[in-house]
Amino acid sequence: YMGKHYNTLKLKISNKMSQEEHKDVEPNPERFKVYEELEDGSGFRLPDGKEFKFDKFGGWFDENHNYYDEHGEPSNPPADPERFADFEELTDGKGFKLKDGTIIEYDEYGGWFDEYGNYYNKDGQPDDIPIYEDTNWNYTPGDNKPNPRKFLVYTELEDGTGFRIPDGTEYKYDELGGWYDENQFYYNAEGQPSEDPKKAQ
Repeated sequence: YMGKHYNTLKLKISNKMSQEEHKDVEPNPERFKVYEELEDGSGFRLPDGKEFKFDKFGGWFDENHNYYDEHGEPSNPPADPERFADFEELTDGKGFKLKDGTIIEYDEYGGWFDEYGNYYNKDGQPDDIPIYEDTNWNYTPGDNKPNPRKFLVYTELEDGTGFRIPDGTEYKYDELGGWYDENQFYYNAEGQPSEDPKKAQ
């Protein structure tokens, strides 16, 4: 149901941040306590000269892609439906591609998640995460089970051998088009948790 192989879409995209750059760098709200606002009000400057621009919610990203809300507290960015106004539907109808090359796949209800875990319903409006008939999709952080939702937002690797999710982690396809996650759970070419082919032999 969730195809990861779009032969029609061999994307040539460069991830904005290399894997090393924004792995495991925790938010540090203390460093933003001393600042001066930019003259045009669009952001602020730290004493070391680094400038940060506010988004429309008054928050900002640091250089490690951590988000801070308008109070300077680390948080997830708010849902922003306008981001998804300009897209290209995938040829197989399973999702869409944004201008920056990011692919987003639909869930069983036609809704989707953004890379921050915000949920949008089939009308593109922010909504509560639904309860899924497929129990694999009802994932809570910390569950010791596969999490197919983790792989709904990704970019294809340039050489076609796998894909990269927004935190920079890359996954390589096996000869069947599936892959393993960090916990050695196996996902088939449709992105569904399934029996490990190595154990099935």
